[in-house]
Amino acid sequence: MGNTAGKEYLSKSLKAPLGHQMILTKEEAEVAFDKYDANKNGSLEFVEARAFFLDVIEILRKRGHWLFEGNEEEMIQYAFKTMDVDHNGTLSKREFLTHSNWDLWPVDKEKEWMLSSAFDFVDKDGSGSITKAELTRWMEATLGAAATHTILKFENEREVSALEETFRRADKDKSGQIDRDEFVQYFSKGDLKHIKHICQVAFKLAEIENEVKQNKK
Repeated sequence: MGNTAGKEYLSKSLKAPLGHQMILTKEEAEVAFDKYDANKNGSLEFVEARAFFLDVIEILRKRGHWLFEGNEEEMIQYAFKTMDVDHNGTLSKREFLTHSNWDLWPVDKEKEWMLSSAFDFVDKDGSGSITKAELTRWMEATLGAAATHTILKFENEREVSALEETFRRADKDKSGQIDRDEFVQYFSKGDLKHIKHICQVAFKLAEIENEVKQNKK
């Protein structure tokens, strides 16, 4: 069974997210710690900390702010290791309170997880690679059709659409498709705010398309 009391408390206490973060005051974080310390030994074992993280993730997801689908377990492991400063396999209250704003990952890692999640939504047919048609669908939803197909002019007098140039640069191996690594590598050059936006568009686009599909049944 889950930690019902802990989850109810988090649902009421967690503030609006800043990026991926869910903000708790020090006092709220102390209460949360006590509620997830199931065996009341004054520390959180991994299974207890994992329950906390999973509940936070579920709350974020319901509020439309979770952008890391499929990476949850890896992120929880990474977060736990970051918080466990003395490497004894448990989290003391002091260690837990140090990270009450959930700033647990380097930005590059966060970008990687976020874009890897978005890849699966842009890859509409689930083939493991993104075609030009799939990139077009996503870019039009993100930028609008006009900006996606606007003509770019370069110093060597080369003229090409924004879509064609984006696909050319992302498709490093010139295979005619963009694989996951190429997608993450190319789009991770943006700042975190921009990456969050383009990932949200990918998730929302897939959600809308699924709703349309369901309504046609």
